[in-house]
Amino acid sequence: MTDSIVRGHVNMGGSSASPSTSAHGRRMDQDISPANRAEASDSSKTETKRRRVSTGCLTCRRRKVKCDETHPVCSQCQRLAVECIWKDTQQYSNKSIRSCRRACDQCRISKAACSFHDPICTTCERKGIDCTWKLAEKGSTPPPASAPAAGDELARIEPIAPDRPILHDGNVKKLVSIYFFRVYNVSWHGFLHRAAFIQRLHRGQVPRHLLTSVCLASAIVLGLDAEDCKTRLADCHRQISEAIISPTLDLLCTILNIIYCEMAVGRRSALWMLSGMANRVAMAHSLHLPGDDSMPGGETRRRLMWACYCIDIMVTGKQTELASFALDRIAIQLPLDERSFMLRFKATTRIFRLPWQPPSEAERGREGMPAQGVMLFALSHSVLKYLAVAQWEQPDLPGSQFQSCQMDLLAWRDSLNAALECTEENVFTRIEMGQSTAFYALHLRYNWAMATLCTSALQRPSELLNVDWHRQIMAVCQESWLSIADVGDTLLSADPDFVPEDPTRKSCFDSEYTMSMSTHVCKQQFWSY
Repeated sequence: MTDSIVRGHVNMGGSSASPSTSAHGRRMDQDISPANRAEASDSSKTETKRRRVSTGCLTCRRRKVKCDETHPVCSQCQRLAVECIWKDTQQYSNKSIRSCRRACDQCRISKAACSFHDPICTTCERKGIDCTWKLAEKGSTPPPASAPAAGDELARIEPIAPDRPILHDGNVKKLVSIYFFRVYNVSWHGFLHRAAFIQRLHRGQVPRHLLTSVCLASAIVLGLDAEDCKTRLADCHRQISEAIISPTLDLLCTILNIIYCEMAVGRRSALWMLSGMANRVAMAHSLHLPGDDSMPGGETRRRLMWACYCIDIMVTGKQTELASFALDRIAIQLPLDERSFMLRFKATTRIFRLPWQPPSEAERGREGMPAQGVMLFALSHSVLKYLAVAQWEQPDLPGSQFQSCQMDLLAWRDSLNAALECTEENVFTRIEMGQSTAFYALHLRYNWAMATLCTSALQRPSELLNVDWHRQIMAVCQESWLSIADVGDTLLSADPDFVPEDPTRKSCFDSEYTMSMSTHVCKQQFWSY
């Protein structure tokens, strides 16, 4: 009796199993196939090995023996009298943090995947933004920025002394950043692809004359002295004369930037020769014909051609026989919107012709501010040509040149998408994008063109015009003049410190540009807007 009790106690507490348990175990072993048994064994070994690798000391891990994980010296190392080395837990726990710090500043701020390519990563190149690595070395993360930090660059830039070269190492990168934030978006200057240019700059592939013109345009925005600017422009002209033997697209970009600088310092006499030189380079590369369709190269070619066209009609004015390019000879599509150009998205826009037809709903999103600016330049040019014959034409007759110009301008206004309408919400968006001056100029040019057109038509004696038509055009004229002030009020309500930064165009806030009903003043000052 006692022996049976002892044997039962041993069977329950020892390693041997009860008869029922043993039978159940044998049935389980029979149900498990050899393949499943081998897989379970391998899985158990892997889990054991993973636990040993992750928790044992480094000495035992190298010897491939089991460690009892006794700190600071385990029993195995104590028995063999060897050094017991443990991994640095802080070092391994911060591995992901160090990996994050190796990313560029922009990818860390936006929490995007960085390719770690210095000087410009793939993500920044695709987005068309500067790729900096300063914060990655310091290990600090600033708050996200919604716009390029051109304002910060202004505070850190060193003064440009008259005897100091414009391409000073400490200022080149900052001046390039300012160029793309404050010069690039103005009028027809958006022909350089930001990411591609910065990548070429880091590789040392930007010609000296192009880099000099970019930095000089930025220095003018910063308030470079006019006399110092003229001295530096003379050096740029020498570089252009040396490179004109083999004209390239980089040289064309340089000439267009120099035109911007010459207009900024008030030397409009040089525009005629520079514009003719730019047009010849454009013709040499056949930019007015369909060609390269790659991105961003093909879009850069189109934007360069439209920039030459805008400058050409601005310089020649109403004297169409002196223009190098007629609109019907330009067989390329309008520029893409800025987002598609920056992100290298291929899209198709229309070929611009007069009389102009509004785009379809599917085409409206593709024609952004650059395309609208080009079309408005051409429509303004048709208004300027009308001024030459306004005193001989009967404007209230159907099919007159006045009616054609007015219908084109109204069709252009109706074609603007919601993102380009003059509202406070859109103004805030353009300010963040650095496009407030271009947005202001777009609406200002339209209202100025419509006001000038109506003003010139009203110079005819009222007794020769239809009474109802005369009253209607008078109302349109007054509305257009008042809209010029409304555009400025809208921008000032969003940004009280707003000042147009385009030196090629005078501000409507100047006293000399008050409302004038003189046709002569309209002719002389039309292109000042």
